[in-house]
Amino acid sequence: MSTINPIPDSHRSVTPYLTVKNAAAALAFYRAAFGATETMRLHMPNGAVGHAEFTIGASHFMIADEYPAATSTAPHTLGGSCVKLHLYVADVDAFFARAIAAGAVETMPPADQFWGDRMGALTDPFGHHWMIASHLEDVDPADLQSRMDALFAGSGSTPEPADAAPGCEGHYNSLQHGMFSWCELLTSDAEAAKTFYSSLFGWQMEPAPTALPGVDYTLINCDGHHIGGLMAIPADKTGMPPHWGTYVTVDDVDATAALAQQLGGAVCLPPQDIPEVGRFAVLQDPQNAVICVIQYVAAKSPACG
Repeated sequence: MSTINPIPDSHRSVTPYLTVKNAAAALAFYRAAFGATETMRLHMPNGAVGHAEFTIGASHFMIADEYPAATSTAPHTLGGSCVKLHLYVADVDAFFARAIAAGAVETMPPADQFWGDRMGALTDPFGHHWMIASHLEDVDPADLQSRMDALFAGSGSTPEPADAAPGCEGHYNSLQHGMFSWCELLTSDAEAAKTFYSSLFGWQMEPAPTALPGVDYTLINCDGHHIGGLMAIPADKTGMPPHWGTYVTVDDVDATAALAQQLGGAVCLPPQDIPEVGRFAVLQDPQNAVICVIQYVAAKSPACG
């Protein structure tokens, strides 16, 4: 009788298999950021990493360069990833800081969570999402629902549907990757624009607090739904013509900007953060049409205050 273990001793039942662009660089990043230990690597004839394995703590991972012919595609090619990897560590704050220093992008700073963990979230330079946590408290499962209820009761809000953006109901149209989610007018005369569009479409104009200092932002309300906003062209952009901008929701703004360039487009405004709203960029397609992309965060929008 064979003594070979059908499940290798070094593996658990499920092993994450990561697909990336430039697996060699990814392995170097995981070593620097997460303290990973590479255990094997195989190269394709063209020099690409055909398969490699590494460990982080007691967990085993596999990784390879993308190979579309084998349905192996990297997040940057797809425009984002819908999968998150949860990683327990001894000191989430120290681990998180090291990962950011190595090139990861923070999507949620470490904070104590109601289920007993201290957790933060980040995206690595190759498009994969990580939730980093340290366990602080053993919570009775029977108490979890009441803790969640207390969390939302204390915030004065309830979670939005999965296809609605966080913050205030109706302020954005969708959190789904690839969906149009907001319209915004930048104008040379905000007051005149309010009068014109109110008379033209019957829109109601509502002043809104914003997290951006010095910005006077107006919400556009149509039959009780916030459909867009308008603001004056910033003083340092005096050469910019008045225009409407459309926003498309994406899972990863930085990856989408990089992909746009790979596809022959351009980045007019590099990815940058809007406090309490998200991260956005302005892109230009190969035919010179301009579009905005945004990755929302689970926080109040500037329209909510």
